[in-house]
Amino acid sequence: MSESKTKESARDWLYSRFPNMKMMDMNWTARKYDYPEYVCQYIKDNWKKVNDNNGGTYEKPSIEKEKTFGTQYKNTQSYKGMDKTNKAATDIMASKGMEEAVKHMFKDNITGKQLSYSEMRMHYG
Repeated sequence: MSESKTKESARDWLYSRFPNMKMMDMNWTARKYDYPEYVCQYIKDNWKKVNDNNGGTYEKPSIEKEKTFGTQYKNTQSYKGMDKTNKAATDIMASKGMEEAVKHMFKDNITGKQLSYSEMRMHYG
């Protein structure tokens, strides 16, 4: 399995089971809930280690919080009612975070040119 696939699989495993988790430790949380080793490694590699207690306590970084919000939002009625343009921006937020979603929203989908704030608002409300 490729590194990006493993990372994606670990992220999917973690957030489908614990979407609201903001902090965890290895000895208690990961072991109690039988986290696979590749998920533990994903956390060690991508979350912020805040201390060494209980095998290491880790905090979800802000970009992961944005991705989790985007992923959760995709399961709402509001998302289902969105037009294609807004769904695309939400999909980017879910996979790449808010900064990338904002870059996407300020770029014209057809010409690729930079949009002004008012032009962006005409597309995205």
